[in-house]
Amino acid sequence: MDIPPDDVMETAQSMLHTIQQQTQELQLCTENTALRQALVSRSSDVPAISVSTPLYSGDPNNLKEFRDSLMVYFAFRPSQFTQDTTKIGYLISSLSGTALAWATPLVAANDQIISNYSDFLQAFKQMFE
Repeated sequence: MDIPPDDVMETAQSMLHTIQQQTQELQLCTENTALRQALVSRSSDVPAISVSTPLYSGDPNNLKEFRDSLMVYFAFRPSQFTQDTTKIGYLISSLSGTALAWATPLVAANDQIISNYSDFLQAFKQMFE
């Protein structure tokens, strides 16, 4: 039984597209894990506090809870989050899905917005509200 070449090509292209999407998702997860590990290694001299932030995927219904969690987390670790870039790094390391896909190009391009927490938070809020 012969399969028409067009069907084979279409199936191969579909499979390639699926593999590329899965590779990109895996890369984003790997980058997220690396960011979290970098932050944890920086905080080794900070006593453990049982406060954490949930991962945020971009769902507008969860935005306020995520932002509130960040505010509480930063409040309990003031000496760890003295710089805007540290806050932004932690925020980005707490992203997944659509939200992480939005932030990753900003980091890759070393966009100026990742150096100012207020500006970054405003853009983040506008994007996901």
